[in-house]
Amino acid sequence: MSVDNEKNWVGKAVPRKEEARLLRGLGKFADDIKLREMLYLRFVRSPYAHAKIVSIDTSEAEKIPGVVCTLTGAEVASQTQPFIEIAPDPAGKIRDYPLAVSKVRYQGEPVAAVVAVSPGVADDGAEAVQVEYDALEPVVDAEQALTDASILHEDAGTNRVWNGVFEYGDVEKAFREAASIVEIDRMHFHRFSSTPLENNVVLGQWDPKDERIYYWCNNSFPSFAIQFLAAHLNVHIDRIRVQTFDIGGSFGIKITSYPQMAVCALASRKAGGVRSSGWKPARST
Repeated sequence: MSVDNEKNWVGKAVPRKEEARLLRGLGKFADDIKLREMLYLRFVRSPYAHAKIVSIDTSEAEKIPGVVCTLTGAEVASQTQPFIEIAPDPAGKIRDYPLAVSKVRYQGEPVAAVVAVSPGVADDGAEAVQVEYDALEPVVDAEQALTDASILHEDAGTNRVWNGVFEYGDVEKAFREAASIVEIDRMHFHRFSSTPLENNVVLGQWDPKDERIYYWCNNSFPSFAIQFLAAHLNVHIDRIRVQTFDIGGSFGIKITSYPQMAVCALASRKAGGVRSSGWKPARST
C-alpha cells in the first residue's frame, strides 16, 4: 500500500449499520423491558472485606408492606449446587454461591436480597435487614495473600489457587540473541475496571406453568451463563431461555452477571413465579 493510498484509506469513515437506529432513539435495551407485575430486587451488601456472618435477621424487612420475600445465602445454598469452577485443584475445591453463605470475602459482597413491589420499598426492606458480622483480617494485596496468614477460601486451603508458567519457543536463545535486554526488579499494576455507560440489568422469571426460566438481560455471553446457571439451579440447560438486546458497552464485565441471574430466578420462584425480578446495581448498595 502506498503512502497516498494509506492516507485515503484512513480518512474514510467505516459505516455502522446500527448507528442510525440508535441515534434516533430506537435502541432496545434490557432496562426498556417492563413486564406486568414486575418486582424489584435489592441486595444487602457487606461493609467488611473479610468477616464471618454470625446471623442474618430478615424479619423486620418482611413486615414492611410491599416486601414480597427475602433470600439469604444459607437459603440459596440449601436449594442449589455451588457454581462450577473452571480451574483445577485447589481452585476447583472452592464452593461459590451468588450470596455469601458463612462469610464475606470482599467489601460489597451480597449477603441477602429483598424483593418488593417497587425499588423504593426494596430499598427500605434492605435497610431493615439486620446482619451481625465477626470481622476477620482482610487480604488487601497479592503479597499478603501469598503468606496464607488469612485464607479467604478454606475449602481451597490456600490463597494461591492457581499457578502457571507460559513459555513459547527457545527463551534462552531469544535472550542470547536479543539486541537489548531490559531488567525490571519489581512491577506494579494498578487496579482497573471497565466502566460501560450501561449498568448490568437482569430480569428473571421462573415460570411454574412450564418449569422454565426466562431471562431478559444484557449479559454479553449468554451461552456461557446458561451452562453455569443450569448446573447451579439443578435444571436442564434447555429449560433456560435468555434474551439479550442492545448492550451499552461490556468490555468483558457483562459476561459474569450469572450470579445475579441466579438470584433473580430463585427470587421469582419464591415470589410465586409469575412475577419477575429485576436487578440493577445502580440501585444496590
